[in-house]
Amino acid sequence: VSRDTPTPLVKLRSLSNSDVRVWAKLEWYHPFSLSIKDRVAWYMLHRFLERGGRPAKLYEASSTNTGMALVGLGNYHGVKTRIYLPATTQRCVDYVFKAMGAEVVRERTPITISMLSKVLVEAARDNAVVLNQFENDYNFLTHLRYTAKEIDYQLMGKGVKPSVVVAGLGTSGHLSALSFYFKNKYGDVETIGVQPAQGSSIPGIRRVETGVKWLHMVEVDRVVDVRLEEALTGILHVARIDGILPGFSSGAAVYALMRLLNEGSLRGDVVVVFPDHGLKYVELLEMLLAEKCIEESAPGLSHE
Repeated sequence: VSRDTPTPLVKLRSLSNSDVRVWAKLEWYHPFSLSIKDRVAWYMLHRFLERGGRPAKLYEASSTNTGMALVGLGNYHGVKTRIYLPATTQRCVDYVFKAMGAEVVRERTPITISMLSKVLVEAARDNAVVLNQFENDYNFLTHLRYTAKEIDYQLMGKGVKPSVVVAGLGTSGHLSALSFYFKNKYGDVETIGVQPAQGSSIPGIRRVETGVKWLHMVEVDRVVDVRLEEALTGILHVARIDGILPGFSSGAAVYALMRLLNEGSLRGDVVVVFPDHGLKYVELLEMLLAEKCIEESAPGLSHE
């Protein structure tokens, strides 16, 4: 993370109009996980090493991105890593971790309290360190010190200040930090979280009631529910107009913005965080788009 090389902040033509300008923070411009989670993994490990820690092994539960970041950073520091993946993670991710030399443990459930407890128990048994992105306050602090300030400086460079900040709810680290920073600095900034609708699963984000530590410590104005199919609609909307293919948590945030724009409840400069890129979800895109193609295809047409 460097103040000299922030990730891009780009205006989205697909969501902007005469009253609203939407700025997307493209967080896949990070080297280890190609996601916003490089910030979290780097800060957690950096602070641990600064305090004199030298882990023999790192264990971490992750849906993908934090795991990838810790494996990359662990390799750089000569530390072996074991990643615990929930049942909801795409199968192809296992091979990415194996290519990086990490050990992969597949669980049969989503990320739950019992799954996290198992990781802690096995780490204690094996003399491994769990940095624990779900409870480690450096998750919140890295976004407060770096992500929020980057966005603020980039907006100031354009001569604007945000009226609304929108982000998906995963661990709640980045949305909580952005809300704390911008509300304290400007006062009148609205912050909006995005979560999967009841009964829906969207990679990278979770519902509030599953346990999000930092959200309850800050003020967030509203949380919007989005279904998986709606997140896909958000992805395709941006991809086919702006030419960039964000991941599913980004697509969920886009769909929430589309809904708010239709309601006429947005004004001014809106920031949306895009945590990662859509190419990381090829299996899910294949499944959903194949279904969509079947539904949309007209019978009786020849494609010779």
